[in-house]
Amino acid sequence: MKLLIVAMLICSGQVLAHGDHSAPGAIPPSPNGGVLSEAKHEHKGSHHHDHKEAVEREIFFEAKLKNKLLTVYPLELDHKTGNVFKALKVGDFSKVKMNVKDPRKKSAVKFELEAKNDQWQLKLGKSRVRRVIVEVSGIFKEAKYKANIQVERK
Repeated sequence: MKLLIVAMLICSGQVLAHGDHSAPGAIPPSPNGGVLSEAKHEHKGSHHHDHKEAVEREIFFEAKLKNKLLTVYPLELDHKTGNVFKALKVGDFSKVKMNVKDPRKKSAVKFELEAKNDQWQLKLGKSRVRRVIVEVSGIFKEAKYKANIQVERK
């Protein structure tokens, strides 16, 4: 019995050994403490740009819900290192559309939208939602991006 265990340990040396913990394709933590969602590049309705450049860009949206204020940040993953996000300016986006839904009631949540330098602030007013789904779409560098983010109140 002991010989069998020793033989298994010797043969499984490659399985037990491992290298560093940096996984390729892993994304860094969210810079503002919110929930991240990668924006998908949509080809429909955005044909006036270089598709290769648009596909190589990794655009993310981060959402954070606190005290009836939903904040959405546009971000881009640094393509050189891949381990840090760069904040994008909301003024660089055009035709921005946002929808906020309450998943429990399956209804839209009313909000007031205010654009700041590097974020959109959505004031939810009298709504008492604990969790929302935010649908964000917009055009950045002539390419259309869209993301859905589910975020819970902190």
